[in-house]
Amino acid sequence: MGGHAFRGLSCPRMSPEVYLKIREQTTNILRSLFAHVVVPTEMPEKPDYGDVDFLVSGFLLEPPDSPLNWQRMVSTTRDALNTPHGRQGHLNPDVMYFAIPHPNGEHWIQIDVKVCATPDEETFAWMQFQLLYASGLKMLGSLVKPLGLTISPAGLHIRVEEMESTNFPGSLVFVTMEPGDVLKILGLDRRFLRAGFDTVEEICEYFTGTWVFNPAHYAARLEEGKYRDHLEDRSGPWVAFVTEWLPQRYPGYRLPDQDIPLHEWRKQVRIAVREKVFTMFPHITPEYYAKRAAHLKEVEEQRLQQLLTVSIPVGQDGWSDSIPEPTVVVQDAAPATPPRKPTIQAQWDTAQARVNYVGMWRRRFEKEDAKRERERVEKEKAENEKVEKDKEGVEKVEVEVEARRAKILERLAAINGC
Repeated sequence: MGGHAFRGLSCPRMSPEVYLKIREQTTNILRSLFAHVVVPTEMPEKPDYGDVDFLVSGFLLEPPDSPLNWQRMVSTTRDALNTPHGRQGHLNPDVMYFAIPHPNGEHWIQIDVKVCATPDEETFAWMQFQLLYASGLKMLGSLVKPLGLTISPAGLHIRVEEMESTNFPGSLVFVTMEPGDVLKILGLDRRFLRAGFDTVEEICEYFTGTWVFNPAHYAARLEEGKYRDHLEDRSGPWVAFVTEWLPQRYPGYRLPDQDIPLHEWRKQVRIAVREKVFTMFPHITPEYYAKRAAHLKEVEEQRLQQLLTVSIPVGQDGWSDSIPEPTVVVQDAAPATPPRKPTIQAQWDTAQARVNYVGMWRRRFEKEDAKRERERVEKEKAENEKVEKDKEGVEKVEVEVEARRAKILERLAAINGC
């Protein structure tokens, strides 16, 4: 997006008057082809526009449950827009790009149509939420990610902290796909959903008004080369927000009267975020702790397995029963006397003298293994009993909601220095 999809065409930035005219005309055309058509709210105070962005779903010329026929959808939309220029995106395959004639007849105007493949209203509303104000939600998503929350096309998730470093996808627990709930968790009103901003300054104030805001987060991100390169591709107002507005409002990217290091601040706020999510969505608490308990159990099993593996001696061939018996040499006290046939007692004594070292050590390790197994079973049983107690405690969550809410508010007030 941004007016650069057709390198061979002249697609200069357009005035607000031309933008509004083309947006209205194109909206009417797209509504004849798609069940849902919206224009995500643009950043305010824009002097000009590079393209016109749309979000659509439900191609009307195909059965609702059929897979998207991108070739037909692109060609049909291109014909409806009366233009020879239209294609599916390469780097963004869920976007259709078109170029329609400029009213002055000398240039072209780029039209970007993002397609929501799932036609249900919940998914469509969530995707629209992600595109509002030049994808401003990505700025909040970057802020809350170190606090245990993940905002993605699949919705808002809370992560099991003990799992995220080794199994990030497995650590996710779904919370909601309702935009209003996300704003409520962050302590923000619904102006973001209702196009309630007239100036960029208002949006900046709004984003820094969440109780999880800390300018030091963006200072840390700017030290990452990958983030700086990615930031350059963002909308101009968001680049200015991070590189100009924040350091002017918060010198040194620091909150006033807050000396706590960023990692300690994140650790404290992450606990408060988790408690607020559990208070608002108590039904996810059992899933969270069940997933956490299963992970800790697996980690403990792996630890025990490593201890057992290290305790077993390893040779070139491992364990073997074919170890040669030692040679026993019997020296006769009187060499001159001819050797006599050993008696039955002597044969028994000789057999007893031959020690089965392999069997002895094997039995010893088998006893140690059995002991460790009993300890593991007892520990597992204790952990399961703890999980059962945790589950019983979850049943009391709803009763204790009000008390916990007051506790959270006290913590938030302490964190923010109120």
